[in-house]
Amino acid sequence: MIDTAIFRQINEFQNFTDPELAALNNIVRENMYVEGDIIFNEGDESTELYILVKGEIELQIKIAPQLADSTVLVVKPCEIFGELSFVDPKPRAATARCVKKTIVAVIQRDDFEKLVQ
Repeated sequence: MIDTAIFRQINEFQNFTDPELAALNNIVRENMYVEGDIIFNEGDESTELYILVKGEIELQIKIAPQLADSTVLVVKPCEIFGELSFVDPKPRAATARCVKKTIVAVIQRDDFEKLVQ
């Protein structure tokens, strides 16, 4: 389980009560990655939201087919990423690549919707 103190550091969850954070934590899955791992690729279908707990992630996009991916954002701990596919089921707009050993909290849209209801 993720330490709920992480959620308190994220703007989107700061107004949650302790019981709400505990309920949220019950639907969170923890994934670990190492340097170079890809969490998701540009164009993937997904319904997950990610919270970086530890490590560093680069969000990269392909500018042109013949060029390497370009980093457009570096995600730091206590930041959310992948949220666009969480709220709008369109393919991923970027690739998420681990820069170093990483722990990520993952929330599935269906689980979150059930929790909200």
